Amino acid sequence: TLDDCIGDVACPALVVHGARDTFVPPDHVVAYGDGFPGASVETIAGAGHAVTLEQPNEVAGKIAAFMKC
Repeated sequence: TLDDCIGDVACPALVVHGARDTFVPPDHVVAYGDGFPGASVETIAGAGHAVTLEQPNEVAGKIAAFMKC
């Protein structure tokens, strides 16, 4: 499971979450952010579980900022 290997990730991680996501509970998002070493968590307003489809430009901007593009 993800819980078993999350601490093994050796690079920065970006956790992107839709604020209206009813599939992944907010406490899981916090756990992912806390579990990945050096993780950043970004919540996208107005998006649900399909955040990349619902707010593609917003997600792309968050990824670009994370990657420092």
